[in-house]
Parts: sequence; C-alpha cells; structure tokens
Amino acid sequence: AIAFQPFHNVMNNLSKKLLSEGYPVGAQKRQARIITEKEENLLWEKGVIGIDTPSCLLNAILFYCGMIFCLRGGAEHRELKYSQFKFQEVQDPVDSSEMVMSVQYSEYGSKNRQGLVHQVHLDNKVIRHYANSALGERCFVRLLE
Repeated sequence: AIAFQPFHNVMNNLSKKLLSEGYPVGAQKRQARIITEKEENLLWEKGVIGIDTPSCLLNAILFYCGMIFCLRGGAEHRELKYSQFKFQEVQDPVDSSEMVMSVQYSEYGSKNRQGLVHQVHLDNKVIRHYANSALGERCFVRLLE
C-alpha cells in the first residue's frame, strides 16, 4: 500500500484540479425512477402484487422491502434473511397513547457498504416501519406477519 501512495496522491490532486475546472470526474450518477401511487395501484389491480397467492405475496413483500428499506441492488434482495427483521409492539409515533406493531430492518451490508476494512467504523442501516391499519391488506407490517 505504501508503494502506491505517490500514485494515489497524484490521482487525488488531478481529480481535485479537474473538478475545480468544471470537468466531471467519476461515474455518472444514475437514479432510479420513482414509482408513482398510480403505478403501485396498477400492480395491485393486475394481481402482480397482492395476498391472493404465494407468488403475489412474495412479489408484494419484495416490492415493499425495496421501497421502504431502500434496498438498491438485486443482491440485497436475494440475501435478505429473516434474522434482519425484528417485530415488536411499540408506542405509536403519531398517537403516543396507543401501541402499534412495527418491524425493524437491520442491514448486514449493501452495494456500497460491503464490509471492507476501511468501512468497519460505519453503522449498519436500521429502519423501523410502523403498521398502518388504514392501509388494510396493503400494510407492509401486516404483509410480513
């Protein structure tokens, strides 16, 4: 690693110089297109996602895992484990006098955080999602239960 330090320094300095002169450096950002509420409703209406068959239920769970937990790559979906989910009844964040079921997702790694030595200080992504009875069968916590 020490042998490459001069090369690393030259590349960093050149990158800074090009950026300051207005040249784009690095990969071009790509952002996923947002799925609209209308498109989501269409998936339910066409039976692509739903609760009527095991296939529809699996599609719904993977769809909402991706949306709610911000899973970015196919590998993150394929490597999901039940141990990454923790179900608990907690105080409702909207009405503190009520209790509500929630699911907490803890990431084990991701497309951009693969557990390399220089990344060990980073915390795993942890997201809590609360049940919403108003959504009926479309409530993500209910789908997971």
